Amino acid sequence: MCVLHLCKAPLFSPRLSSSLPSSPAVPPRSVEIEAPGSPRPLWYRPGQEVLLNCTARGAKPRTTLVWEVNGKQVRHTHLYQYTDRLDKRGRVTSTLGLRWRAPEFFDERRAVVTCRASVGAYSTSTSDTMYLDLAATARYNHYSSCGCRAGGAWAVLGLGVLVLFCRRYPR
Repeated sequence: MCVLHLCKAPLFSPRLSSSLPSSPAVPPRSVEIEAPGSPRPLWYRPGQEVLLNCTARGAKPRTTLVWEVNGKQVRHTHLYQYTDRLDKRGRVTSTLGLRWRAPEFFDERRAVVTCRASVGAYSTSTSDTMYLDLAATARYNHYSSCGCRAGGAWAVLGLGVLVLFCRRYPR
């Protein structure tokens, strides 16, 4: 006796992926904190603008960059995202700028800035320390009445005249 079996196709079938396998993430070749026009170590006066860039070079895909100051993530209002640059091999250079006015973010006259970079499962960070120069503020605020900067010798001379005046005309 012959039995006929009917085969039913499933209502859905697994789809074969037609896309190529994704290439593995390539970590950045370097991650650097740059302070355009500022020599190391980084010193800032109150009121001076702090401008820093974190640049990750040679990653694929683009690097996600995050700024921290003294261990706290920085708000977007202080960040500037530069346009990514692509090299001949398809590797990406990403730069994220950080901007604020001193003394904000300084703690005990110093601030530790950290740039965290991640691509896929790869993550790294780099840090730098900057300092607040409170003495520079006092030094640059000593002006003579004509609007010119008065040097230390003039300050000593002025103090000497004041002492002589007080001795000559006591109250």
